[in-house]
Amino acid sequence: MCCLRYEDQTYAELAAKLPKRGTVVGTSEGVGSVVETRTLVQLVLVRLHATGQDIAVPVEELMPVDQAPATPAAPPAPSQRGKGGDGKTGDGKRPRDRR
Repeated sequence: MCCLRYEDQTYAELAAKLPKRGTVVGTSEGVGSVVETRTLVQLVLVRLHATGQDIAVPVEELMPVDQAPATPAAPPAPSQRGKGGDGKTGDGKRPRDRR
């Protein structure tokens, strides 16, 4: 039984580090609300306000709302590969015939 007390104490300490559901937090991708938490792995599932996208963020990477970027990061620019008229897509494969 002593090991169960230790596990319970450890779980309580880890849970205390996590924000509660609905808390507004800052992330490197913008501001969002906590949807869910994973206590043992210390992850927070955040729904971004700007895009509605859910992202998993380690608790140590959360930041104050006023320090989070105001707009989500721009998606990476499309690759220039495959635009040279060779009939291939950016991954080097030919697109399927659409008849």
